[in-house]
Amino acid sequence: MKFYIPPTLEQDFIDWLHTDVPNTNYDFELVRDWYARSREGYEPVSLRAMLFSIEWKSKVGNSDANSNFKTSYAVPIRKGYIVIRADGSIFMLNWTVQRHPNNQS
Repeated sequence: MKFYIPPTLEQDFIDWLHTDVPNTNYDFELVRDWYARSREGYEPVSLRAMLFSIEWKSKVGNSDANSNFKTSYAVPIRKGYIVIRADGSIFMLNWTVQRHPNNQS
């Protein structure tokens, strides 16, 4: 089966990300190498993403202490990267990145 994917699907998600949604959409600095931040000439990588709590619990998957992180394809993300929210909160992307039609999570 071929499903219809609207041509504006990805742009609609980007537009929604740039909407100010309290406690959901944030600005982050993406850190690929923690030690590179202290080197001279380091250029921070900024991205906009949504961060929200997981609605299911699992003792095996440790979902109690984790959150969902979704961003556009503008900046590629990988498992192990660190993101720093604008308020200084630090998060590590510790799950395999899932690629969806309009976002990566």
